[in-house]
Amino acid sequence: MIKVNVISGFLGAGKTTLIKHLANALIDNNEKVVILENEFGKVSIDGKILELEGLSVYEISSGCICCTLKNDFMSTLISIADDICPDRILIEPSGIFVLSEMYDIFKIPLINSRLTFCSALTVIDCVNFLKQRQHYGYFFENQISYADRLILSKTTDISRNTLISIMEELQRINPRADIISDEWASMGKIDFLRLLESEKNTTVLEHSSPHSIHTRSKHGKHDFMAFSLVPQGEWCKTRLTEKLTSLVEGCFGELLRAKGHVPIENGMLEFHYVDGSYEITQIAQKNEPSVCFIGEDLDKEGISELFRK
Repeated sequence: MIKVNVISGFLGAGKTTLIKHLANALIDNNEKVVILENEFGKVSIDGKILELEGLSVYEISSGCICCTLKNDFMSTLISIADDICPDRILIEPSGIFVLSEMYDIFKIPLINSRLTFCSALTVIDCVNFLKQRQHYGYFFENQISYADRLILSKTTDISRNTLISIMEELQRINPRADIISDEWASMGKIDFLRLLESEKNTTVLEHSSPHSIHTRSKHGKHDFMAFSLVPQGEWCKTRLTEKLTSLVEGCFGELLRAKGHVPIENGMLEFHYVDGSYEITQIAQKNEPSVCFIGEDLDKEGISELFRK
């Protein structure tokens, strides 16, 4: 089976640069790689850049592979499989792209009998995060919601608090995704290969979530960890207060931000924790129970156990 990874993101986020790193790491690992480029316009600038790097590139232009060029896209995938038979295909769709549509394409027997969809990465431009979210709306959230891993770019150009806020918002949109914000220049071949490891996207395929995900993020002198989990057992305000008090005492590392929802008999308890202070609010509507944490040197296992008791 030919492995396939999708690298999505918005204009200027750094998709092409990341693909160069990924492709070179795969080639160094003795994999035969083909890159499939999709440009919404007629001219494929990114494809030319990748070809100059000596990489094998196929191009589909003047439309989007998830809708108007869907049949062309499927035909191209089959042609690549028949004519080249690479070990891996890296797909770079246009910035205006509905990632969820990709999963539907890979449910088609003609495609999934030859190719296996390993993972979807979405590159997040931290400098333009708020502007892109405002302008791209549905496309923005779809590409985040259906990604297995969120790869942050331009992290050195933003403040510590801005990075934390972005990570927090990304966790809200997709609490199941790994968030990677190490500087790409500091990453080696093994780091890039790990980004492509198969990771079943349970959001899309199963409509269920794992009990816990986490990621580590280096930013200047800071080494942030972020992870989410599904709280277990019966809850009440007293029980939640006890858990949050334990976090305030610093027994589980330096917690910077935490928030979430835990179920109670007549609704949910919503809490927000910021730098040692927290507030708890009871709400009537039912949400999916989940809590997320961002901090430094966090004892993930200890916190997970705390919220299981």
